[in-house]
Amino acid sequence: MHVRLFAFLLISAIISTNGNQTREVEKKNPLLWIIIRQLDRIETRFDTRKVEFDKKIENLQKEIQKKQGEQSTQQTPVALTSCGHHSHVTVNNDGIIRFPRKIISVGVKHVSSYLSSGKFICEQAGLYHVSVTIMTPNSHTNYELKKNQVQIVAGYIPDHSKRFSSGTINTAVDLNVNDQIAVYRGGVNKYYGYYSCFTIVKVN
Repeated sequence: MHVRLFAFLLISAIISTNGNQTREVEKKNPLLWIIIRQLDRIETRFDTRKVEFDKKIENLQKEIQKKQGEQSTQQTPVALTSCGHHSHVTVNNDGIIRFPRKIISVGVKHVSSYLSSGKFICEQAGLYHVSVTIMTPNSHTNYELKKNQVQIVAGYIPDHSKRFSSGTINTAVDLNVNDQIAVYRGGVNKYYGYYSCFTIVKVN
């Protein structure tokens, strides 16, 4: 029962008992009116604090929902493996080695863009494992894995007298949203697409 309703009932009881008007009640019962005013102030303060409390609860609920959304995003798996086709490929003028044949893609929205451009754009921040294998006729040369066009690590093709040889990169990389990962040719001019592959997996 609200304080004001309680006070009203008290006044009504007094009025109905002695038949006087409210002003007369106030004169004859000053202590009661003091109590009523105090109760009214208490209720006003209570209403104010209730509004503040409700606002804090609302903000807390929003924060919880935000955290739950972040946790859901963090728990979403991200994995992509792609390779080339059955052909000898000459590296484009931009120097990016492309892997246009998708093997598997999980949690990656812009797969088509990656397959055509060779640039993996991070959609979920986190720690990733990247593996790159290049099969090439080139000998004693290197290729590069770059993040935002800055080298992370280089792969090496050993000296060989065979028709083809291969080199593999395995590395961890910390990515933020919109960071770009791409494989650059270094000294590789041609590669055999079918046995050249790129894999990236979000591990945390």
